[in-house]
Order: sequence, then structure tokens, then C-alpha cells
Amino acid sequence: MSLQSQGGACKNVTGTVTVPADWPNQQRVRIVKEDLPLGATVTYKKIEDVGRQMVVHIASVPVGKEIRAVVTFEVQRLVSPPQPQDTEHFTVPKRQKQTLLYLTPSPRIESDAPEVRVAAAMVVGGRQRAWDKVQAIHEWVYQNIKFAGGLENTQGVVETLSMRSGVCAEKNSLAVALLRAQGIPARLVRIPGHCYYEVLLLDGAGHERWFSADASTSSTIVPSAATRGMILQKGDSVPLFDPATKRRTKGRFLAETATGVPQSRGAGLRFQPISPAIGAHPVVPRP
Repeated sequence: MSLQSQGGACKNVTGTVTVPADWPNQQRVRIVKEDLPLGATVTYKKIEDVGRQMVVHIASVPVGKEIRAVVTFEVQRLVSPPQPQDTEHFTVPKRQKQTLLYLTPSPRIESDAPEVRVAAAMVVGGRQRAWDKVQAIHEWVYQNIKFAGGLENTQGVVETLSMRSGVCAEKNSLAVALLRAQGIPARLVRIPGHCYYEVLLLDGAGHERWFSADASTSSTIVPSAATRGMILQKGDSVPLFDPATKRRTKGRFLAETATGVPQSRGAGLRFQPISPAIGAHPVVPRP
């Protein structure tokens, strides 16, 4: 991350940015190098079943001076399982405590909205098999929701459904909402510069298997271990803290912010996350 005080110095500065973490059967991560300013400390906070954040503490950021805290990670992608040949026996898991988070509404993913429920029923139609329902929802969102270029992820799925357009997070959020409206567990997955979604099914032996897809591309549904990029976050209902109101709330993505104590009136912090994939190109979906 890059930090700079503007209008005056800031003390007791804390910056937070999302960094890659280990995911079983998908990626293994190790820290290669920590390049920190003098006196700075760094800790790593694991958010269970969601991801990991790097937290940097700096005693003081002088006015006008840029301070950079850079950590280099090595991410090893693990071998992916083969694509299932027989999808006929896949079923939807029973509703239980560990899947409840992936079946209920989350920020900007209003899966219980009447418009979403009606749309999900229309898309699925008379299909009975779980895989067919997932495939129908994926194809419908890809074909009917126009990709609207831009970096903002501000609209909820009801608006995306009404506008028939959205960026990658909004298209994939709609796919997640439609799946949840059909009682199928699903969640967003964030990677550098992009996101996709995962859906949970049971195979013929009753084993849980996550599958991934990207509703902003024409990609097929594949085992989730076939990662589409460096995984930064899984899930779309994460704890957030608003330093302005001092309140805790929920958000779709982990917050990346910096806070500090201004030493003069009008002083503030300029905060810029540094790409977690140096030398790599973010996945940018085509319209």
C-alpha cells in the first residue's frame, strides 16, 4: 500500500489491504519479502472462510511524503480435479447451518426480492436436475445482462435485473442471487481486478463439491479448484468497520482503507492499494 499525508501530518496510521491466503486444493501462499518503512509493523488477520488482510501500523506519516509498505507473496496454484463427465446425479445440498450464509441475502445480493424469485423461476422453468438449473442460470445472466464497462460496483441485483446491465461483480452477484432464490448455495469469489462465483452441489456419492463460473464471460462451469486467478476473497457478506461512524456493518467485499489521527485542521490521508499481482494481468471480461 501507498500512504501520503495531505494538508498536514497524520499519526497512529493504520492501513488495511486484502492479500492472498491458503485455500485447500486450490492455492498455497508464502511470504517472500516484507519491505516496510522504518518503525512500521505488519500483522495478518485471517477472516474465517473469507480471506486474509494485511494490517500495517505506522507511527507517523509526514505531510507530503509518500510511504510505501510492500509485501511480496508467492502463490502456487494446486492441481485441479478433472471436469465431471456425469452431471446427472448432482443434487442440491440440504439447508443446514454451514450453508446458510450462501443461501440468504447479503449486501447488494437481494436473493429474497420478489423480482429475483420470479426471474429465477422463469429462467429455471421446468428443469429438475441441479446441474441443469445452474447451467440455465449461468447462461441466462451471461446472455441477457449486458456488460457495462467501468470500475464501480455500486448497484444491487434488483437494479441489475431491471437495467439489464452491470460490471463483473454485478453480473456475478445476480447469478448468485438467482441460484440462492432456487435454494442452491452460491458465493462470490474475488481475484485481482475481477470476480466470479462458485456454486455448491453434492456429487453422486454425497460429497460436497464447489464449482466455479463467470457470468461476465462465456466460460463453462468447472471445479472450483480450477482457479480463475489468485484468490483474495470468498463469500459476499463480510464484516466492515466504518471509522466515521464507529459502527460495524456488513459489506460485499473486504474493505481496504487507511485511518489516522490528523495533526492539523484539514489534514488527511491519501491511500492507494498496490496490485497484489505484480507482473500479472487482471482478468478483464469482454462486453
